Amino acid sequence: MLLPLLMMACLPEPAAPDPAAEITAPRAGTTLFGSSGVDQEPRIVEVDGAGTLIWEWDVGSLFGDDWATMPEKPAVADAQAVAGGTVLFSLYGYGIFEIDRDGSVVWSHLDPQASHDVDRLPNGNTLYTRGWAAAGQDAAVEVDSDGNELWTWNGVSAYGTDARFAGIVDEGGGWMHTTAAQRFANGETGLNLRNFNALVVVNEVGEVTSETTFESPSDTTFALTSGPLLGDRPHGAEWAPDGSVTVALREPDRAVTLRGDVVEWTWQKVGVSGITDVDRLPDGTTLLASHDHVLALDAEDTVVWQWESDLGTGAEGTPGEGKDIHAFHSISPRDGGGAPLDHD
Repeated sequence: MLLPLLMMACLPEPAAPDPAAEITAPRAGTTLFGSSGVDQEPRIVEVDGAGTLIWEWDVGSLFGDDWATMPEKPAVADAQAVAGGTVLFSLYGYGIFEIDRDGSVVWSHLDPQASHDVDRLPNGNTLYTRGWAAAGQDAAVEVDSDGNELWTWNGVSAYGTDARFAGIVDEGGGWMHTTAAQRFANGETGLNLRNFNALVVVNEVGEVTSETTFESPSDTTFALTSGPLLGDRPHGAEWAPDGSVTVALREPDRAVTLRGDVVEWTWQKVGVSGITDVDRLPDGTTLLASHDHVLALDAEDTVVWQWESDLGTGAEGTPGEGKDIHAFHSISPRDGGGAPLDHD
């Protein structure tokens, strides 16, 4: 299918920032995120330091007239700020797209297995995950601007005979569920292996140089692992230049920062479940995305603004509770000059 030029769309605003959350010191920057979910038109949204909508783009405009008859609307898995002002995003079932501020496609890489995470690397290449890879299929891929694969990793040589991960089948039918990939300055790559309950670092030839696993809950359907703290299904791992790593965990739902086996920070809130991404910024701000919330915390971990999805109220009285949804999947902060703040 040929993709038409994209057009800006004027959509109804999502749920407004929580009026009960007092904004003490809005940061000098913006936050970009994808907004998807059940019965909700997917879009990419940007808010200012106070959580106020300043830009949005309708994903449906990518498909033109075909959009109205599509039986299932694709979700935005990751939306990333790119140096120069463009937006790079992964669309489930289709691939990677880059748009300018007017909504025109400036680059794309079609891969229906592209999923949770996409990063533009300093060398101009693009690194992305393929979230539900079967054994032997690539779980992380680096491509150049022409779409040529320059680096791939499938984990078979490292974990294919590891008894901890033998016979695992993810709920999506894959063997390895990779939710984050991050390239370091030394050429190594950090990978978040959700159903392996593991964060790993691999070198340029794919050898594992570091591994962190967590203590599996007794009722887990994923890998049985041990580690420095209880939790499973890690999401959105982000390694900082100081050597720490921040990641979201389930059972219980919380975000943590680890340095080796030492827990340096943790955050959780009743009603915020299924955290999928966490960014801790140099100015002390923390940004989080969950199934149905985007939140900003100040340096004291107080919620200064939040967006809730408008997906309806579930059994427990919170938006989307009990539904298989990801209204918000990732966040991408920019500084006051519009430059990306992720640790890519």
